Amino acid sequence: MMAVRCKNVVITLVVISAVFSILLYLNDKKYRRLQGVISGFKQTMERQRQEYKLLYQMSEPGITNSSNHDKHESDEIKSSNKKIPGRTKDENEANGKSNRTMTPEEISALFFNSMTNITYQCQEGRRMGHPLPLDGGWNICLDVGVKQNACIVYSFGIAGDWSFDDDMAEYGCDVYSFDPFNGLEKHKRSARIWFYDIGLLDKDDDHVAPKFPKDGNKPVKCRTLSSIKKMLHHEEKNIDVLKMDIDSDELKVVPQLLKDDVLGNIKQLDLEVHPGKGSLWISDMFKTLKQEFGFKLWFVNENKYSPLQDYGPNAGVHHRLLELAFVNTKFLSKK
Repeated sequence: MMAVRCKNVVITLVVISAVFSILLYLNDKKYRRLQGVISGFKQTMERQRQEYKLLYQMSEPGITNSSNHDKHESDEIKSSNKKIPGRTKDENEANGKSNRTMTPEEISALFFNSMTNITYQCQEGRRMGHPLPLDGGWNICLDVGVKQNACIVYSFGIAGDWSFDDDMAEYGCDVYSFDPFNGLEKHKRSARIWFYDIGLLDKDDDHVAPKFPKDGNKPVKCRTLSSIKKMLHHEEKNIDVLKMDIDSDELKVVPQLLKDDVLGNIKQLDLEVHPGKGSLWISDMFKTLKQEFGFKLWFVNENKYSPLQDYGPNAGVHHRLLELAFVNTKFLSKK
């Protein structure tokens, strides 16, 4: 009898132990699942934070892809008592009178008002690539003398969309396409399209680290526009269309173009700008492009595939990405 009771007690203890172990396992599994969700959320938030910083942190001229770039994040919205290149003495003095930091909304208003101010009415414009509102197409202005079968196009940033490049080739241009992140190697896509797995940047660098997870982690080769023109033996040639869709690196490249003085042979410039909440420095950069290099803005499009953001009552609601098209006025009479 005692043996039976002991056996029952042992069985009961084993069952209880098994049930307890199962509960612990389920709780541990649930805990680990919860931890996984939390970890995934943290990773997503960190990735979004990094992308936000990369997209909307505006670098100063000469800043490269190094950690030195990070320290300028807060300087972007500081305007009190700071002389802005390209502004008149009165403008700088007026800017410093308030003796305070401008809010992002105030900077946004200044940026969008200046960037959306059309200063040239194109007489013969065309959409190349996907039609609006689809992404991937770009507007070109034929007023600057884009002659069929005698034109050159540089297209930076392809991903998987060749619609613009194909249309420009069909029009009769020699198209040089560049993208270090779409997984393709150097090749000739068609009779008039040459592809290079090279990126555009403000310096020559064979080991540029990708900025976004979608681009992997393999370092890529980047070159300045001057180096690319030299590579293609185009130093003395006019470029009919320079298109840049390069994920915020335009904020480094455009100042380098101004510095290298290579814009004189560019008939028109199409680019996507990642302004974030706006920037006084970006506004002045394009002011220099227009006033000192003779470029006029003729087309503006808010990329409808980018998120909407309310920048305050002075600027209103805008999509975060702007597609801008400029013409070089010195070519307007050379049709």
